[in-house]
Amino acid sequence: MAMIMAILGLLVGSGILMGQTMIQGARTKDTMAMATDLSVAVRTFKDRYKYFPGDLPDAQNKIPEVQNDCNYNRDNDANTPPVVGNGLIDTKEVIANGLSEVECLPIHLSRAGLIRGSDPTQPSTPMRSRFGVVRILSRIDFATEPLAPNLPDHLRNVIVFEDLPVDVAQEMDRNMDDGNTTTGQHRSSPITNPSQGPVKFYVVPL
Repeated sequence: MAMIMAILGLLVGSGILMGQTMIQGARTKDTMAMATDLSVAVRTFKDRYKYFPGDLPDAQNKIPEVQNDCNYNRDNDANTPPVVGNGLIDTKEVIANGLSEVECLPIHLSRAGLIRGSDPTQPSTPMRSRFGVVRILSRIDFATEPLAPNLPDHLRNVIVFEDLPVDVAQEMDRNMDDGNTTTGQHRSSPITNPSQGPVKFYVVPL
C-alpha cells in the first residue's frame, strides 16, 4: 500500500509540474505574440498616417475619436525643441500638465482600430501583458531608467515588457533573437540566476 501511495504521489506531482509547464509555455507564446502584434500595429499605423502612434501631430484631424490630451502639434508642444513628429516616442508631457507620447500611443492605436480599445474613463491606462506593464518608448528615454539594459545605438524606439519571469524572458530570447539576453537585439535587465524574481525589463526592438 505504501508503495502504491508513493507511486500515486509521484504521478500527481509530475502531473502538476507538467500542467504548470504547459501554462507557462502558453503564457510565453502569448507574450511573444503580443510583441509581434504590437510591432505590426505600430508599423501599420505609421504606414497609414506617416507618423508613429503617440508622435502623430493633429491626431483628431485623422482620428476624430482621439481625446484632447492626445491631440497636439508643434505649436502647442511645451517642449524645446518640440517632440511631436520627431520620430521618437517620448516620455515628456507634450502639453503642459497633459499626457506624454508614451501614454498617448495606446490611445492612438486603439482609436485607429489597431489594438483593443483603452478605457476612455482611464485615458492613460497602460498596456499590459499577462505579467506586467508593457510600454513603447524611445531608446534614449528608456536608457535613463534604473536597470535598463544597454541597447544597440541604432534602435530608435523599443517595446518594453516589465516583470517577466526569468524563464519567459529567456524563452522569448531563444525564439525571437540569439538566445542570450545580454546580446543581440532583444535584451533584459540583469539575470543573476534562473531562480531570481521577475526580470525588471525585457526589451524588444520596434
